[in-house]
Amino acid sequence: MDDLYDKNLLERAYRFHQAGQWPEAEKLYQKLLQQQPNHPHLLHMMGVVLYQQGKAHDALTMTQQALVVDPQNDEARNDWGNMLQQQGEWEAAAEQFQYLLQRNPQDQSVRFNLGNAYLLQGHYDEAIRCYETVIQDDPDHGSAQLNLGLAYQHQGNFQEALRWLERAVGLQPNRAEAYFHFGNVLIQWGLIVRDRNGWQLALADYLPLSQEPFYWETSLRMAMKHLRQALELEPRLLLAACRLSKALRLLGQVKEAHALLTPWWDQATNDPELLTEWGHLQQQLNDWEQAEDCFRRAIQSAEEFSEAHRQLGVCLLRKEEFSQGWLEYAWRWRCPEQEYPQFSGQPWLGNHDSRSLCLVQAESSLAETLPFLSLLEKLRSAGASIALRCPSAWIPLFRSIEGIERFYPTEEPPRPERKEPACDYHVPLLNIAAHLHFQPRTEALPFVNLAAEQRRIEHWNAILESSAPMAQVGEEEHSSLERLPRIGILWKSGAQPGFQQADLKSLEELSGLHWIALHPPEGDLEGGSLPWEMTQLAQEWEEEPAGFLLDAAAIVHCLDFVIAVDSVWLHLAGALGKPAWVLLPKEEGNWVWANSGAVSPWYANVQIQRQLETESGKEYFERVRDLLKDFIGSSLKASAHVVSNQRRETASYTSPIAVDSKVQSTARSSEPTSVKPVLPTSAKSQEPPRKVPLSSAQPSTRFNPIESSDTDQQSPAETAKGLCLNLGCGSRVLKNYVNVDREKIYVLGRETPIEPDYRWDLETFPYPWEDNSVEKIELHYVLHTLGQVNSVYFQILKELYRICTKDARIHVVVPHPDHDTFRDNPMTVRAITPLQFLLYSRSLNRRWLQEGKRNPPMAFQLNIDFELESTQFYPSEDWFRQYPNREVDLDHLLRESRQQRNLIHHIEMTLRVIK
Repeated sequence: MDDLYDKNLLERAYRFHQAGQWPEAEKLYQKLLQQQPNHPHLLHMMGVVLYQQGKAHDALTMTQQALVVDPQNDEARNDWGNMLQQQGEWEAAAEQFQYLLQRNPQDQSVRFNLGNAYLLQGHYDEAIRCYETVIQDDPDHGSAQLNLGLAYQHQGNFQEALRWLERAVGLQPNRAEAYFHFGNVLIQWGLIVRDRNGWQLALADYLPLSQEPFYWETSLRMAMKHLRQALELEPRLLLAACRLSKALRLLGQVKEAHALLTPWWDQATNDPELLTEWGHLQQQLNDWEQAEDCFRRAIQSAEEFSEAHRQLGVCLLRKEEFSQGWLEYAWRWRCPEQEYPQFSGQPWLGNHDSRSLCLVQAESSLAETLPFLSLLEKLRSAGASIALRCPSAWIPLFRSIEGIERFYPTEEPPRPERKEPACDYHVPLLNIAAHLHFQPRTEALPFVNLAAEQRRIEHWNAILESSAPMAQVGEEEHSSLERLPRIGILWKSGAQPGFQQADLKSLEELSGLHWIALHPPEGDLEGGSLPWEMTQLAQEWEEEPAGFLLDAAAIVHCLDFVIAVDSVWLHLAGALGKPAWVLLPKEEGNWVWANSGAVSPWYANVQIQRQLETESGKEYFERVRDLLKDFIGSSLKASAHVVSNQRRETASYTSPIAVDSKVQSTARSSEPTSVKPVLPTSAKSQEPPRKVPLSSAQPSTRFNPIESSDTDQQSPAETAKGLCLNLGCGSRVLKNYVNVDREKIYVLGRETPIEPDYRWDLETFPYPWEDNSVEKIELHYVLHTLGQVNSVYFQILKELYRICTKDARIHVVVPHPDHDTFRDNPMTVRAITPLQFLLYSRSLNRRWLQEGKRNPPMAFQLNIDFELESTQFYPSEDWFRQYPNREVDLDHLLRESRQQRNLIHHIEMTLRVIK
């Protein structure tokens, strides 16, 4: 095409464009296009300058027009692909780059762009091939090496990711982004080494610092170095500050992390990364309310921010708000360092064929897997065959658990296209609790049936016998015992919250005990020595991962009692049924131990000894000493030569410590326990005026009316044999009902709110009650505030139908749609009328279909069936002011209410569930 435009004007436009004066350049390009409207180069340049000003739609249109005029304009097509890519249209962008590579296979800049499009789509293999080809052509292409490292990171190949990111940093020493990504992946890799592979957590806690598993701490220190470099190059890089805080926090340097983030926090930003990391710090500082607020704000800022959801789940589970907590904590498998694998089967959501094989994915660490192995038995009792996918180092230990038919190591990535591993369903271990609506405080947990190897038990029992201390003078009371009681102790576990060695000194006063240190020879020991005479076994146990866990299980089996901070040792004691105390420092934030209570909901044999806020470490252990003295003394006087709560009779010795009645497992029987809710003190509620309730024969409409019966004046709970629910109870607390609300409630006579019997958001599904378990439901001034979106409202109706028994009654009270109590309530989202409920009757639906009426058959569409059993209209004060001496007539009331507002205060309806 001939150039008919003013070339001097184009040069001026170029100068403005290159100087970043885009509005001026746009004006000149516009003048040039007036001279020659369809010139492809001018259209292309106009598209570029528009995009640089944020006018994406106009830019894409202009660039596409340039390609219509000249389809061979490769430069315009490349820019168009980049624009599409930045707008999230990655597949369309990839098509443009593929077209360009067909025309010129040697254009590595286009291949690099294609790799970026693949990376954004999650096609990591294709992205890696593109970047590797670019690097073969140009070994110094730093951006390609950086993105290649990110592609390997997303694949979970962290060794390769770190190799390429390290090279990218070397090639781009002044690029903050390179340092940031290198530091970020170092943190992820450190956590993978510590947690995901499982055995590294155990070894990292209990082997010398020179051993490889302590690389996770080294990895975090390296990350800190690179993140600090990123902040030096780009001080405004918030993500780098958040990651640096994370590394400091994980290494136990919480005060340093807090000081680092405080200037950012003072800017009052709503960035979800900052809010989430600040929430993490508040957890470490034991300010759980502020932490929860931070996570909720982060989710409001970015609804799909997985780490905020996960940590909100931690806060809720710690408060034992399990129903919502399970749902939030399920987001852990969307976090970058814990992405859920793709399997060939279907996700298990609570229902399945009894002949199906369910693949259970273990949690990321032993500390999050051992407490919940009981859930496997609940899944198996539901009829499923079970396969377990976990690190290969765990498999020898878990083989003793009955009911696991197959094991798959996590080191072998799944291949869903080959149906490897084979399964009908798959589910993460903890999600079983969510799908079964599991409430650990009111439901029994079955035994795990974890056991140690007999060969190793005999080996460690011999070692412990040979290392036992000699009895001292004054220990005659123990002379009849076969040996001294064996107490395993662990007061510090890596960078996790723990206690100073000097604080333990008061425990030395307890005589007649065989103390066994569960620490490595050098790790966490002040001055490299133990606080008093103890047996140390670390030099004897296997360093190979699977062997170490088997040794640890056998050692715990040989002990009589375990006193430990939150650690693999403590969880092994819990899973093996060994009496144990968990030592919880005030900074401990593991939700497994909740925020109150002395007995673990997960291990009936584990008691929780919490450090008080006002207690020093020394004072805490003095209290523990007194408790332990009483416990051991009472047990010895009972002369109970028994093995404590063992799953299998594999011990070759007898234990001198009896199982304390507070510790001995009764909650984990095979039969579930039934716990009645504790109801708050009931107070009379102030209800709207109820003058002359009028039963309704339905007014004439296109619906076929039904006759309504007189209202049942008997208390709804009096005749119910099953569960009675008062949903959305607010201040209206009912006796003999489970009063349910989503937040604390205020009752008359109290200035402070109280907890309802059960917390639940009625717009969260599924409801935590079993099918066909509820006989009475109260919905008092609630239903009109629910389900602003139709799909949510319909799901509420379906859930109510699911949980109700045949002939259950649902009592609904709502304001009349033409009364101010309906209009002025900011929570009102929909009108609830008697005519609406007729739509949910299958008998009426069936009649309408037979008669050819156009009323929607909602009962069939929603698979529900309610019969509107009775309806009552309650006249308002306005009605009685207008007609003070007139007998109330229903027809008159309804007729007048169509002409005038505020004459009917509210409507009461009773639905009968048809099944």
